[in-house]
Amino acid sequence: MFRLLQEATMNAARHSGADWGTTGIRPTDDRVRVVVADEGRGGAPDRPGDYGLANMRRRALAIGARLAIVSDPDGIRIILDLPRPAASQP
Repeated sequence: MFRLLQEATMNAARHSGADWGTTGIRPTDDRVRVVVADEGRGGAPDRPGDYGLANMRRRALAIGARLAIVSDPDGIRIILDLPRPAASQP
Protein backbone atom coordinates (compact mmCIF):
# COMPACT_ATOMS: atom_id res chain seq x y z
CA MET A 1 0.00 0.00 0.00
CA PHE A 2 2.84 2.40 0.80
CA ARG A 3 4.43 2.04 -2.65
CA LEU A 4 1.07 2.44 -4.40
CA LEU A 5 0.29 5.67 -2.53
CA GLN A 6 3.85 6.86 -3.03
CA GLU A 7 3.43 6.42 -6.79
CA ALA A 8 0.09 8.27 -6.74
CA THR A 9 1.47 11.26 -4.86
CA MET A 10 4.67 11.42 -6.92
CA ASN A 11 2.64 11.29 -10.15
CA ALA A 12 0.51 14.19 -8.93
CA ALA A 13 3.61 16.21 -8.04
CA ARG A 14 5.42 15.45 -11.31
CA HIS A 15 2.71 15.41 -13.94
CA SER A 16 -0.46 17.20 -12.87
CA GLY A 17 0.63 20.82 -13.07
CA ALA A 18 -1.49 21.35 -9.95
CA ASP A 19 -0.83 23.87 -7.23
CA TRP A 20 -2.17 21.53 -4.59
CA GLY A 21 -3.27 17.98 -3.92
CA THR A 22 -5.07 16.15 -1.15
CA THR A 23 -4.97 12.77 0.49
CA GLY A 24 -7.89 11.49 2.51
CA ILE A 25 -8.75 8.35 4.43
CA ARG A 26 -12.32 7.32 5.20
CA PRO A 27 -13.17 4.08 6.99
CA THR A 28 -16.54 2.41 6.49
CA ASP A 29 -17.94 -0.79 7.96
CA ASP A 30 -16.30 -3.11 5.45
CA ARG A 31 -13.45 -1.14 3.91
CA VAL A 32 -11.07 1.76 4.16
CA ARG A 33 -11.05 4.23 1.28
CA VAL A 34 -7.90 6.21 0.54
CA VAL A 35 -8.09 9.00 -2.06
CA VAL A 36 -5.19 10.93 -3.56
CA ALA A 37 -6.48 13.85 -5.65
CA ASP A 38 -5.13 16.86 -7.48
CA GLU A 39 -6.72 19.77 -9.28
CA GLY A 40 -4.39 19.50 -12.24
CA ARG A 41 -4.97 19.10 -15.92
CA GLY A 42 -6.23 15.50 -15.85
CA GLY A 43 -5.24 12.88 -18.38
CA ALA A 44 -3.64 9.76 -16.95
CA PRO A 45 -2.77 7.71 -20.03
CA ASP A 46 -1.31 4.23 -19.93
CA ARG A 47 1.77 4.73 -22.08
CA PRO A 48 3.86 1.91 -23.54
CA GLY A 49 7.00 1.52 -21.46
CA ASP A 50 5.44 3.49 -18.57
CA TYR A 51 4.94 1.20 -15.62
CA GLY A 52 3.50 3.64 -13.03
CA LEU A 53 -0.21 2.96 -13.46
CA ALA A 54 0.34 -0.72 -14.23
CA ASN A 55 2.40 -1.09 -11.04
CA MET A 56 -0.33 0.65 -9.04
CA ARG A 57 -2.92 -1.80 -10.39
CA ARG A 58 -0.65 -4.77 -9.70
CA ARG A 59 0.02 -3.62 -6.15
CA ALA A 60 -3.69 -3.07 -5.46
CA LEU A 61 -4.47 -6.58 -6.68
CA ALA A 62 -1.68 -8.01 -4.51
CA ILE A 63 -3.21 -6.54 -1.34
CA GLY A 64 -6.81 -7.41 -2.25
CA ALA A 65 -7.80 -3.80 -2.88
CA ARG A 66 -9.85 -2.15 -5.62
CA LEU A 67 -8.19 0.69 -7.49
CA ALA A 68 -9.94 3.35 -9.54
CA ILE A 69 -8.19 6.06 -11.52
CA VAL A 70 -10.61 8.88 -12.29
CA SER A 71 -9.27 11.48 -14.69
CA ASP A 72 -11.29 14.44 -15.91
CA PRO A 73 -10.78 18.16 -16.60
CA ASP A 74 -10.90 18.83 -12.83
CA GLY A 75 -7.84 16.66 -12.18
CA ILE A 76 -7.12 13.08 -11.19
CA ARG A 77 -8.36 11.02 -8.27
CA ILE A 78 -6.70 7.78 -7.30
CA ILE A 79 -9.22 5.82 -5.21
CA LEU A 80 -8.02 2.80 -3.28
CA ASP A 81 -10.61 0.67 -1.47
CA LEU A 82 -8.96 -1.64 1.03
CA PRO A 83 -10.84 -4.48 2.69
CA ARG A 84 -11.02 -4.07 6.44
CA PRO A 85 -9.51 -6.95 8.38
CA ALA A 86 -12.25 -9.02 10.06
CA ALA A 87 -10.62 -8.50 13.48
CA SER A 88 -11.02 -4.72 13.26
CA GLN A 89 -14.69 -4.68 12.28
CA PRO A 90 -17.21 -3.80 15.01
